Amino acid sequence: MNIQILKDIENTIGGPVIIVREIANNGKSIVCEAISPIGQVAIKTVISNSEFYLNSFLNEISIYKTFKHTAPLCNVPELHYISNDQRTIVLDYLVGEALNTSRYPEHESIENNIKLLRNLRETLQVLRNYNAYTLGTRERILEKYKERWHKYIQRGIYTEADLKILNKLEQLSCWRPEFNHGDPIPSNILLDLNKKIYLIDWELAGAYLPFYDIAVLWAVSLKNVNFQSEIEDYHLSLTEVERLCFATNILNVASRKIWINSELPKSHKDKEVNLTLLRPLLERAKDIGAKVLKKV
Repeated sequence: MNIQILKDIENTIGGPVIIVREIANNGKSIVCEAISPIGQVAIKTVISNSEFYLNSFLNEISIYKTFKHTAPLCNVPELHYISNDQRTIVLDYLVGEALNTSRYPEHESIENNIKLLRNLRETLQVLRNYNAYTLGTRERILEKYKERWHKYIQRGIYTEADLKILNKLEQLSCWRPEFNHGDPIPSNILLDLNKKIYLIDWELAGAYLPFYDIAVLWAVSLKNVNFQSEIEDYHLSLTEVERLCFATNILNVASRKIWINSELPKSHKDKEVNLTLLRPLLERAKDIGAKVLKKV
């Protein structure tokens, strides 16, 4: 921790700040738990110089600043400090645990939490009530995905037939952007001691095709088939446009996850395991997309 930044935090908060431990370090940012005059806090500092990640962090700062001045529609940690270089923030430290530390939790670990997962789905749905362009600095629009679709064909993830389905889904959806968290994976969902859900890590939040967050939740629930089917049944019972948006998003999410894992080095311990899990997920998404189109 930069000594000058620590002194600045102390001046802002109004007293000494003692670093207790490092909570997380993903190579892009470090999060530390600290004791301060206002209680336990989490200090998050960017260590990456990647333009993409720095911009993502600025986006997260913007989201938290909005939440500080406008009551958030979901539970989030409160922002207390932003460094002048905008590479460090101080938030409430949440006593509790992540929903799971695995990106794709085992079936047994979440089967007994079906009520919790339903509450999470409702929490993510509430975010749709925000104006997509009044929060954050990032815009995620479908046109950027269309660029990826052609790249996925080159990588063998999509076929030309798949691309036709995607283009048809996109043309018929008549979508308008909605605000989404952007990365509701299990490690970004914290549960306090009362099992209240908090969303953290808002770097990728912004305007997306409706139901993007739900599509991510659907994908990370791939080892919980019952809950995954519940998500499908519910969203495929909605209006035609909503069904088209959901189908487009699960295809986007499943294919992107395959692409990310296929780019990992061969020596990566999770590469083949994840790809083995994700390939059937993409086929399921393709089937759903085709079925939705048949009903149009």
